[in-house]
Formats: sequence, C-alpha cells, structure tokens
Amino acid sequence: MATFITIDFETANHYRNSACALGITKVHNGTIIESRSWLIRPNHIAFHEKNIAIHHIFPEMVMHEPTFGMLAAEIMPYFEECDFAIAHNAPFDFGVLSALLQTYDLPIPVFQYSCSVQMARKAWPHLSSHKLNDLATEFGFQLNHHDPKDDSRVCAEIIIKLFQQFHFTSITDFDTYFQTAYTKQFTTIIPKKKQSQLRVIQPETTEFDQTHPFYHQTLVFSGRFHSLSRQQAIVACVNVGAIHQRDISSYTDILVISERDYQHWQHNKGMSHKLAFALQHNRSHSARQTIHIITELQFLDILKSRHDT
Repeated sequence: MATFITIDFETANHYRNSACALGITKVHNGTIIESRSWLIRPNHIAFHEKNIAIHHIFPEMVMHEPTFGMLAAEIMPYFEECDFAIAHNAPFDFGVLSALLQTYDLPIPVFQYSCSVQMARKAWPHLSSHKLNDLATEFGFQLNHHDPKDDSRVCAEIIIKLFQQFHFTSITDFDTYFQTAYTKQFTTIIPKKKQSQLRVIQPETTEFDQTHPFYHQTLVFSGRFHSLSRQQAIVACVNVGAIHQRDISSYTDILVISERDYQHWQHNKGMSHKLAFALQHNRSHSARQTIHIITELQFLDILKSRHDT
C-alpha cells in the first residue's frame, strides 16, 4: 500500500486563508505512523463565533503561534513526499491549502488528492450518513470531532478500512474499480472572482477593545457612502477587531447600508441584493441569528462614540 496523508483544517472565519489549526496523519503500508497537529495564527486574527462554536479554538489560543508561512518548511514536506492526500470534504481542506499558499506566496507542491466523503458514499452506499462522526461511530473509531488531529486520524482509519476491504493500494485503484474520477491533481489556481477574497486588509493593531460593539462581528458594506470610501470603512472596522466580509451570507452579523439605500428601502423604491438577502434571512431565522441592519451614519456614530470614551 502507498504512503499517503490525511488532513483537516480548521478556520477562524469564512475566509479560506484564515486557517487556525491543521491536523495531518501519515499512513505507510496500511499503518498509521504519525499523527500530529498545529495551532496557526491566521493572517488576520478575526474569529467568527460560529467557527469557534465548531472547533472551540479562541483568538488568545493562537495569538502567539506561528503563521502558516512560518510553519511551511515543517508542514509542506508532508505533501511533497506523499503518494497522495485525502481529506473528508476535500474541496474545503484543499481549498484552504490553496488559499494559504497564495497568501504567503509559497511554492506549489505536486501531489494527487481525493475526498473521503465521496469515496465512502461509493464504497458504502447503504449507510444513512457519511459524515466523519457518523462513520467513526459506524466503524467503532474513537473521535473528538473537530479536533484536527483526531479528524485527520479517523479519516486515515476510514481510508485504511476501505482499502483493506476492497484490496486497493492507491486512490487510482479506487477510481478504476468504481469507474469514478475522484482523484485530482492539486492546483492553487483560484478563479479571479475569489482571488480578491485573499487580500485581507490587516488591522493596524493587535490590541483590541473586546467590549467594542463591532469586536468579532462580521460586517458587510452595501452602497456608496458619503462620509468615507469603502476602503476606509473596511480599515475602520478591522481596526476595532471586526471581520470584513465582501459578500453577505448567513455568517454576516451586521449589514451597513448607505443612506441612499436606506431612503430607497423606506420609500419602497427598491433595495440592493444584500439588503434583500438580510431581510429574507431575518424573516426565516431566530432573533439570535438576525443580521443587524445599520446605516452609514449609525456605523460612524458607533465608531466615534467608542473613540471618544
């Protein structure tokens, strides 16, 4: 059996290059020979509460840890020396790796990879769920879910079991047997539309007032502002520890709209797609998950009131 690795990234927020932890397990000849993890300081230390609720990694836990760029010399040989790599939900984990390599301008490793979710669905179609925790329960693997080291180890155990059951030695054996094309060549090519998401504006400080209303909140801006440019608004929000998000989603905490958009909304003259999304989201979710809508002037008032204290 080949030498392969399984990986699991955890991220601080919705940005793919916000990795805050990585787990890697190495397998040789069907036996796990190494399993380890790293805490990683993201390029911009801005954690979303939804991500924290999943992996229980807090900003203070990574504040003094090395960045992925600093760890690259230690981490990347795992990818360079393996025959292939696997992740449970490969588009996410290898998308994170791709974003990190671009962010830190690192060399592109050459390796093949595949997705254990897809492989498990094909190998065991009778199972009702192919989530990592459900597969761990099904096969009797111990798992502390969303601990990156544990997640990577269980992913490895799943692949070992699958290979042993079907007498495979590589992921190309899997594709040949099941007539699939799950095996892919790793690349860091990211569509131009998403490349701008990697250009994270950095705060001018690492010391934030944790009582600030915008601290650890995800903000989205909509419309043309009169008092400041979009760039200035983004800088202002990240400097108080907020997370700027380009496009609105269920991760958004606060939508800041221009005064013009507000007037159009109030007089039924139409609205931006971001505002329409927020209103629809608020109608279909509980108050705890509400996207708060504020105007440009309210945004500035909150910033000014905190600066004056």
